[in-house]
Amino acid sequence: MGVAITTLGYAVVLGVISAVDDIIHASQLVTFIAGTVYGRGWPEFTALIFWLAVLLPLALLSARDLDTLVLGDETAGALGLRIEAGRLRLLATAAGLAGVAVAVAGPVGFVGLMAPHAARRLVGGAHAAVLTTAMMLGGCLVLVADAVARTAFAPIDLPVGVLTAIVGAPYLLWLLAGRAR
Repeated sequence: MGVAITTLGYAVVLGVISAVDDIIHASQLVTFIAGTVYGRGWPEFTALIFWLAVLLPLALLSARDLDTLVLGDETAGALGLRIEAGRLRLLATAAGLAGVAVAVAGPVGFVGLMAPHAARRLVGGAHAAVLTTAMMLGGCLVLVADAVARTAFAPIDLPVGVLTAIVGAPYLLWLLAGRAR
């Protein structure tokens, strides 16, 4: 299902890019789609900080609900969690955080996959610790990837999303191989 939705979305994006008459705007769209923090300034930072100030506390307050949901629906309901409302709140918070990140930097691939898995390996299963650690690891990952993408291939400035995909795709395969075992 994910592959089908991604392919459909990609087709729509390519249609939009091909409809753009100005080559400079088309080039900016392609760079944004690859995921980049290049050219971001105070306006983007201000918007990011506002939404993070609203959504991060919600995510951290939801850590207890996540810990409860891991026990299964029946147990979570017996412990007093309103399961559907909790899931909806978690989904809205996650979608909001992902939307803010994509609005600022574009779809920087695999950060949302690598950071939480690495965080869980570092701090265990408690979601408050995992969320906090994953946020810090994700930020560090993007900073390091951006620095490497800009300097290692000079004079070419690669979008950060290209480098995170180069690292993230093998990491995903490694995770899948570990799960298969």
